Amino acid sequence: MKYLLLLVLLIAQSAMAATTVKILWPFGPVAATAPIRAMMDQVNAIQKDQVFTMEFATGGGGTVAVTTAAQSKQPVILAHTSAFFINPLINVDNTYNTNDWRLIHHVCDTSFVVASVKYKTMKDLPADKTISIGHNGINSTTHFVMELLAKTHSNMQAVPYKASSQAVPDLLGGHVDMVVSLPGDVMKHYAAGQLSVLGTTGRAPIGQTPLLSKLGYTDAANVESSYYLLVNKNTDLALAQNWRSWFSQSVTSAAEQAMSNIYCRPGNIMSQQQLDNEFARLSAFWQSVVKNVAKK
Repeated sequence: MKYLLLLVLLIAQSAMAATTVKILWPFGPVAATAPIRAMMDQVNAIQKDQVFTMEFATGGGGTVAVTTAAQSKQPVILAHTSAFFINPLINVDNTYNTNDWRLIHHVCDTSFVVASVKYKTMKDLPADKTISIGHNGINSTTHFVMELLAKTHSNMQAVPYKASSQAVPDLLGGHVDMVVSLPGDVMKHYAAGQLSVLGTTGRAPIGQTPLLSKLGYTDAANVESSYYLLVNKNTDLALAQNWRSWFSQSVTSAAEQAMSNIYCRPGNIMSQQQLDNEFARLSAFWQSVVKNVAKK
């Protein structure tokens, strides 16, 4: 009888055990994951039915994570960046369909920074000599900013790096004239007086740095890097709505501080209909950017 009661207790505990839900991140364990980790910790604190964990599925410029999430036999959350919308537009034969996915939370948005040691302002850029400009890889968001700037400055020469964090040391060492980078890689050097910020993309300036939109670079000015949480449309709708609700409640001071540390502005809390509309807007925006960059 004692063993029977023990077995019943074990079965009951097993039934009550929380379900583990993976959040897949497409790149390395970089600082950009900190806001999502802080939100994840808060979601784990406010409910006990599910335990969220972050795992890395790197490769293919972010496509491996999408494929892994789509093929998962268990419901998962895909954490991604603006690259989610870009990849299918430039790799149409070997990628995924964004319409198979649903946005459940817009985490935050960060600007891109155009920086230089050699030049102090955009007005200082010469028209009669080559300007080398480092960016994070071909067909990356920083590459698109560079190409849009080159619509005005046709003498710009792209210098791709594996990561913008690699481009900035080369800028400081005098190996490239300019970089387009995330602010987290640049602003500490700006504060130390080691380089100049010639302009930033986005709607809000970073400190006293100039906005590209105010300098006449309208196309490049609109490009930002954003972070999202998505689910495959095959995911049970009620489950996805629970996740949306929980993560909407998870933007605590710890998450906001993690966003601030990487100069990322918190996204708005939205209903599912608003998120669906935002998804459509983002999809159309990145299509227009890729089309614009392709124009010569």
